[in-house]
Parts: sequence; structure tokens; C-alpha cells
Amino acid sequence: MNKDLFDKAWNLFLSQKSPKFISNREIESFLLNHSILPGTKEFLFIKRFFLEEHKLSRRIFSQMEESEVDDRKTQVEEEKEILPERYEDFLQILSIRKYSRKTIKAYTLSLKSANRWFVNNTGKTISEIDEKNAQEFFYYISEGKGYSASSIRIYRFAIQFYRTEILNKKLDLSLFNNLKKSDHIPTVLSNHEIHLILNQIQNIKHRLMISLLYSSGLRISELIHLKVKDIDFQNFILTVREGKGKKDRLTVFSESLQKDLSRLIESKEPKDYVFSSNQGGGKSPLRTRTLQKIFASALKKSGIKKQASPHDLRHSFATHLLERGTDIRYIQHLLGHKNISTTSIYTRVAKKSFLSIRSPF
Repeated sequence: MNKDLFDKAWNLFLSQKSPKFISNREIESFLLNHSILPGTKEFLFIKRFFLEEHKLSRRIFSQMEESEVDDRKTQVEEEKEILPERYEDFLQILSIRKYSRKTIKAYTLSLKSANRWFVNNTGKTISEIDEKNAQEFFYYISEGKGYSASSIRIYRFAIQFYRTEILNKKLDLSLFNNLKKSDHIPTVLSNHEIHLILNQIQNIKHRLMISLLYSSGLRISELIHLKVKDIDFQNFILTVREGKGKKDRLTVFSESLQKDLSRLIESKEPKDYVFSSNQGGGKSPLRTRTLQKIFASALKKSGIKKQASPHDLRHSFATHLLERGTDIRYIQHLLGHKNISTTSIYTRVAKKSFLSIRSPF
């Protein structure tokens, strides 16, 4: 950040009130609004100003530094991954065939995970395995890990595509075709439970991310790739670009989030990510794992016993709209579902609709 600009912004910030009355929230807003990241000289200057010069306890500095450490750990773990041979070709062909960002990520993660298992358990790479090895692996993820049919299908496609399209080596996985799709009922959190979770999150940016997942019914991948230009503050609408199936759509967001959202993007450009990572100078999207950790921590602190994930906020969004009488076809559009049958699952968990039914006896 330019020194003159920083000095001007910093002096203006300090002129508003005495340092001892400046809260963690206000410090965080200042840092985020001016894209000041942990480790930068501006961040260290402000940290010393409060903690050393004025002997004031402010936890926001350690919170932001811990968040950056988590990002770096995740990055290091990914860099240590043992990759299958011709892995780059696998990525390239998927991109050429116009698979979505999320689909490519699912296939590459599955391929790397399977390769790691084969190396550790058979001594072979995924390039060398036979049908017997594949059967052992699929038995492991199905019975040992309890993976759903949809997850197993992703593994099957990734392995089959890699072997036949990239290596031109035949591997018969037909035994794992036509797996029955899971018909589980999604986990739904009540409005009270969601606010209980949000109350455990002190970091404004983190709380805003979790709030938007519920407020707009977004998938995690859609949230972390949301850009400033995608927010319509006048109509409280978000444009979701290249969602599942590589299709754009519109969805809503709560008016109550406008103030914090406006502050967060104040110094950002239209093409910038709303929720950027501390890595890459703040120009890279946040990592999925970071958001998952934030939610898991808040859920644990809340005392809620349900087994829930960030994606369940999307389920809750749809279910609560249905309970309030919103037409299921509108909900289908907001969620970006191709088929109404996918959206219809929420009719099974909408309590108000269910409780209003009376036996004809």
C-alpha cells in the first residue's frame, strides 16, 4: 500500500476516537477495507501501535494471523501431494472439454486420493493397477468409509477417464456402473440454530461468509468465487456466475448484510473476489477448507448436536423458503437446480407444511 495513502487513512481512522475505545471489529474493518494483510509492514505497524505502544489487548491481530497460518498449512499439504504421472494432461483435457471449475476440482481430488491409496496399500500407482486392485479400493470407500453412491461415481469417472483418455490403458470398471443414488434427507438447521452459530463468530468477514451461504442459498464454490461486480445492492441480488452445470443465475441476499458487505468491498475493484484469501496479495479466492474450518469451529462452540456442514445452510435456505410459502419453482431457480425433482426433496423436511397435514381418517 502506498505510504502516503496509508498515512492519510490511518490518521483519519485515529481522529475518530481514542485508541482505547477502538474495538476489534473497527480494527478489522479498517484492515479489510484497505486490504492490509497479516505480515505486511502496515499490519505489523498497527499491531505494535495497539499492543505495545498503548498496551491494549486486541485479539483481532492473532485471529487474522491464525487464519493466514491455516491457509498456508492447507497450501503446503497440497504441494506435498504425490501426483499421478501425466496429471497435468488430465487437468488440461478436462479444461479443454469445458468441465466446470468445481467438477474439475472434484475429479482431480478424487484421482489424487485414489492414487495415494493405491500407493500406500498395493505399492502400485494408479497407472499400474488392475481390476482386482480397483475392486479393493471401491470396497474400501464404500464399506470402510461409507461414501455415498454419488461420491463413488465421481471416483469411478476420474479413474476411468484418466486410464482410458490419458494413458490409453483399458481398465474395466463396469461393475461400479449404475450405483443407486442416495435418497437421504438433508440436514436442516432452524433459524435459531443458524443465529446461534453466527453468534460464535467474532471475525466480521468470517461471519459474513457464513451468513451469505444461508441468506442466498449458495454453494461453497459459488461463495468463494463471488466477485464485487456480482452484487446488486439496489435490488439485493447476487449474480452467480458459472454455478453447477456452468450456468449463471440470480439469487437474493438479505438487506441486513448490506452494511457489512459494503464495508468489506469498499476498497476493492469490481473484478476482485469479495472473500479473498490472505495469500496472493488478497487477489486469490478463499480456500474451501478455510470456510469449512470456520463453520465447524462455530458449530462446536454453539453446542448444537446435529451433524452439519456449510452446505446444510443451503438446505436450510430452501426449506425455510418453502415453509414460508414460496413457490417451489422459484426456489428451484434460486438454487440453480436443473430438475424440479432435485428441489422437491425439501418438501420432505419442511416442518410447517408437514405439520399442517391431517389424516383423512
